[in-house]
Amino acid sequence: MTDQRPKLRLRKKDMNNFNLDRLILELGLPECQFVLIGDGSGSQWNIGAGWSCIVNGRVPGWPPYRKLLAGAWSAGTNNIAELTAYFQALYFIDATLGKAVREKMNRAVLDVAIVTDSEFVVDSYRRQQTTTGALAPIWAGIRMFEMRGYTLHFRHVPRLSITQNWATDHVSREARIRMEEEVRKPLFRKGVEQDLYELNPG
Repeated sequence: MTDQRPKLRLRKKDMNNFNLDRLILELGLPECQFVLIGDGSGSQWNIGAGWSCIVNGRVPGWPPYRKLLAGAWSAGTNNIAELTAYFQALYFIDATLGKAVREKMNRAVLDVAIVTDSEFVVDSYRRQQTTTGALAPIWAGIRMFEMRGYTLHFRHVPRLSITQNWATDHVSREARIRMEEEVRKPLFRKGVEQDLYELNPG
């Protein structure tokens, strides 16, 4: 199936002009120290799954912070990719910024907004459907950060409706494609040439 999306034409100034404060107001979010905007790309277990997330930092007295994260699985579904984007972003915050922001703001709990175009992700969280089903292990990782001092606020936005979702949609798709290309390269330089997927029987 041909991808009918218009080509991505984002410039640096488009990212810099992205009005995060207006988005927070429109989505009815509290004053969050971090806003995560991510996306995933995948289908079924027989192909790769890519993810991407932009971490936006909003700490009083500090300059605006923005970090793009991305990666891919050699096999995984779209929902796995969607959740991985936020798990990795939360892990990044906790490992690199969390302690300093808590000390700066003199507070034990930080507010993190998770903005996604996946209605499934938002509905699963709001309906407390995170402890059962195939995605429970990844949800367990995400919910673990609530016990580590983060209040999570999930919000849905229509697909490709905001600049940073455009960016993560594009990056997650590219991550998936590049992963699939990489694992299909010949695994052996000499002798029998076989790609990673061909090693899997059936």
